[in-house]
Amino acid sequence: MGDRGTGSEGERGAQPQPQKPTMSDVAKAAGVSLSSVSRVFLGQKKVSQATRRKVLAVAEDIGYVPNPFGHRRGQKDDRTIGLLLRDADNPAYGALFSSLHHVAQKRGWELATMTVNTGKQDDYQVELLHQLLGMKVAGLIVATGDLPSSALEPFMLRVPILRICTPEPDRLVHAVSYDSAAAGAELARLVLEAGHTRIAVVRTCSDISLPEWTNATSAIGTIREAGLEPFIVDVRNDAGADYILPLVQSGAVSVVMCPSDRRQVGFIELFEKSGLSVPGDVSVTGCDGLLPGSEVMGLTTYRWPVERVAETALSQIIDIIGRFGTPNNRLSPVSITIGGELIPGRTLAQVAGE
Repeated sequence: MGDRGTGSEGERGAQPQPQKPTMSDVAKAAGVSLSSVSRVFLGQKKVSQATRRKVLAVAEDIGYVPNPFGHRRGQKDDRTIGLLLRDADNPAYGALFSSLHHVAQKRGWELATMTVNTGKQDDYQVELLHQLLGMKVAGLIVATGDLPSSALEPFMLRVPILRICTPEPDRLVHAVSYDSAAAGAELARLVLEAGHTRIAVVRTCSDISLPEWTNATSAIGTIREAGLEPFIVDVRNDAGADYILPLVQSGAVSVVMCPSDRRQVGFIELFEKSGLSVPGDVSVTGCDGLLPGSEVMGLTTYRWPVERVAETALSQIIDIIGRFGTPNNRLSPVSITIGGELIPGRTLAQVAGE
């Protein structure tokens, strides 16, 4: 076979197709925020005429076309809800996806779904919300765990929005979420009751996953209330292994609390590869209870009530859609948290006389 670097003149002369401009490109070229660009294309008045003219001129200049699906469907689809979902490969989000679709179908609704991979991608998520809006959906459900409320505000005058699974501390957006704070507190109490005093808590940064950050922060608070100071390992998309492993090997830590079961399994694998037994040498806890085989593995975790959250979220968004544009739409945003179930497992050992 020939070398990959050789070929005909036509092959060598072929150029890669240029990427289509995005809303982020418009914001950067116009020197304005992404939310300002969103407001312009949503037709909202909270933008000065000067900014509006600049954004539209830049969009035309670079060839950006908003709402690529908008011309395909002229009328709002009164029985379709847009769903923006994070990382469907993650069992926690995969289970949520299945439950939401099941509940929607049972109630005679459809979900138009778009997904984003793990990682901080606010600009891309906003782009996808615009695409869903262009499909003339009756409402939007956002299940990504990291998109700030400020990015959702520009859409709220155009369509009902409900955030799911993620706490909404500012109460700006309707929200139905897992009780991440209760999960962290209950897991911490379980660890303390097992006799552990040398505790490490892995905390995902809030801009990566607010539920995981809330879970870990609540656990830290509960441990401190017991008069102990945990080792806090703040992480983004990394696992924190370079910091945690030496702590465990030196004996400074007897238990590692993880904000998700994927992270818990990752640490179990790391420890076993390093010649450490779980829970003989170190205990590990996680959260979500949704990994396939988690009960067989004996994971110590807190199981999210996926079906209850899906049922509640669909009931709420359908109700919000029904009163959108009426005086009742001005009621305070819905804020519902739903607790799950603590699952004691074999990965947490009892420690005597620490």
